[in-house]
Amino acid sequence: MTEARYGRMQFGRCVREDHGSLGCAADVLRQLDARCSGRRSRHVSVPDSSLHNTHSCPKELMPYLEAGYTCVTGIDLE
Repeated sequence: MTEARYGRMQFGRCVREDHGSLGCAADVLRQLDARCSGRRSRHVSVPDSSLHNTHSCPKELMPYLEAGYTCVTGIDLE
């Protein structure tokens, strides 16, 4: 994982105007890195209860996840 943020970072289909709360997000890289790195694939459902407790957005704003990763060639240990 290279980056992971959970919150309401920008306008979208659910929020079309600024209510003074956009840009609220939590850095969740550590949590997602522990769950995802080193695996061939990983599914993270959003909303996710463990991530949901980390962001500081008002309850009216539905958060979303922005994440980045880099694939690396693995080593076959067999």
